[in-house]
Amino acid sequence: MHRPIKFIAKHIAKKLKEQPTYRPVDIVKDIQRELAVKIGYTKAFNAKEHANELNNGTHSAAYQTLPKYCKDIIASNANSVDLLERASGDKLNK
Repeated sequence: MHRPIKFIAKHIAKKLKEQPTYRPVDIVKDIQRELAVKIGYTKAFNAKEHANELNNGTHSAAYQTLPKYCKDIIASNANSVDLLERASGDKLNK
């Protein structure tokens, strides 16, 4: 990950958490206004993706927690059914 993208991601992370619909086009405008730096749409998009990971973690990390989450649901709700089934590799069956 390039340093400018990491820097922008850290800069926008709080706003993105408060406003999940924060668009790359608006990030471009805000960075220009707040930091006097011109960036393109692609850099803004990548910074938004990285900021989402900073705020919420990665998809891979969330996927790894699914089995424990299912066990916790069943443990706390006796009438629940665990529908998570791991197929070959990293795929899930319903």
